[in-house]
Amino acid sequence: HNMLSVLSMRIRPDSSIMSENHEFHHGFSGTSIIDEMTGLHNRQWIEEKISRYLRRNVFDKQPSCLMMVKIDQFKELDDKYGQLGSEQVLRDTARTMLSCLRPDDQAGHFIGEQFAVFMPHTTLADGCIAAERLRTAVSGSVVVLPSGDALPPISVSLGVSLANLDGTPVSLFARAHEALQQAAESGGNCVKWWDKDLERETAQLSAEVDTALPVKPFMSLWPGGAT
Repeated sequence: HNMLSVLSMRIRPDSSIMSENHEFHHGFSGTSIIDEMTGLHNRQWIEEKISRYLRRNVFDKQPSCLMMVKIDQFKELDDKYGQLGSEQVLRDTARTMLSCLRPDDQAGHFIGEQFAVFMPHTTLADGCIAAERLRTAVSGSVVVLPSGDALPPISVSLGVSLANLDGTPVSLFARAHEALQQAAESGGNCVKWWDKDLERETAQLSAEVDTALPVKPFMSLWPGGAT
């Protein structure tokens, strides 16, 4: 009887670890939640995660932001360098995103050349600072093919929206995507954010952030420091 109890106690932790590992990769539904191309979570997972966060934030009354990211001139890259080149761009962009984001930020491969990042406990100003840091990091990165050939510098367009306490995931994605479209149509390689007036430039927001948040400098958001 004692031996059975000991074995039972040993089996339970192992089973728990296996269950958690399965949930991490496949979710509660049993379907995969990891995008094999980029190693990020897939669209289904990020949408479900945002839905849960929004319900929680209604009670916590904490700000949160959604960042949409799109690789500029991706079709041209695919036409010139083929599937091998475009897939390498997606993978490297995903790695750069993970190196920039905070532990609580949730990144996913949304569709095609687009990514989504949900940032809990984040104001619109801080969300735009995060987006600008990611834009700078991607612009300064070098994509190298398995052959050793380096691709021309790539850039991204980014759109940021603050989540409304009474909003829905659908409306949040719509606002962030609208801001993303504004960034792409402005020539790319820039950050736009959603509000009632999308004409303001990121530089103006940066000036406002410097004035409004003197005790929370840019570096405080990112443990790795500036690049």
